[in-house]
Amino acid sequence: MAFSPTYTSTLSPIAVLVSNNNTLQMEVDTEVDPIAQAIAQAQEQLCIAMEVQQWEEDLWWCMEKGWESQMAERDTVVVLDKKSAVGVAKKAVVVIGMKCQKVSL
Repeated sequence: MAFSPTYTSTLSPIAVLVSNNNTLQMEVDTEVDPIAQAIAQAQEQLCIAMEVQQWEEDLWWCMEKGWESQMAERDTVVVLDKKSAVGVAKKAVVVIGMKCQKVSL
């Protein structure tokens, strides 16, 4: 049973459905209307822009959560001996500086 739709001049089909033994197949029309092509490109660009916007929102959310957790952690840290904490921090800076010099050489 073959299915051959007829189209009026106002319609510009992009695909034609063909039925062969109760199996539907899609054949792409080789003549693509320039307006339909422009619409398809605009839809693709819109999808890409929406995806980029979603990625930016997700990244912003992760940064916000990271910042909040850092601030919460900072608020919970209590230094009992400030002098020894400063000494340890200075030693850490020296060790990190030495490692950076080894990498840069």
